[in-house]
Amino acid sequence: MRRIVMMVVAVMFAGSVACLTDAMAETRGERRQFKAEQKQENRSHRGEQKQENKSYRGQQKEENRDYRQAQKTENKAHRQEQKSENKAFRESLKSMTPEERKAAKEAHRAEQKQENEAYREGQKAENEAHRDEQKEENEEHRDEQKEENEAYRAEQKAEREEELAQ
Repeated sequence: MRRIVMMVVAVMFAGSVACLTDAMAETRGERRQFKAEQKQENRSHRGEQKQENKSYRGQQKEENRDYRQAQKTENKAHRQEQKSENKAFRESLKSMTPEERKAAKEAHRAEQKQENEAYREGQKAENEAHRDEQKEENEEHRDEQKEENEAYRAEQKAEREEELAQ
């Protein structure tokens, strides 16, 4: 009799352990599935961000290309203007004496040197302003991405906590 009772208790205990083991396995399976889903979602999110960054960099490259092209056009116009000034200056030298020519050439060179320095300073200031503008845009873009990532992480964390609570 004692043996039978022991066997019944053992069978009952084994049954409850089996149920517990099944429940734990089911929970583990759900957690694995949840983690796999989150992993896939994270990959998708990173892919979207990479694509967004690529698009942003492409847009910046195009803007830089346009800016540089405009600058090249401006430089060509400046050189052309100087060429025409030089041509007019050479025409005016024909009626001068050699001493007057020498003095006029020196004055003309000094004047052009000042013009060129002013032009280069203007170009430098434009370039610095353009770089500063781009730097600000990059910082804004980076800050937006940081905020987006923080919100995404907070959402992921809340989902994990909710899953663990179940």
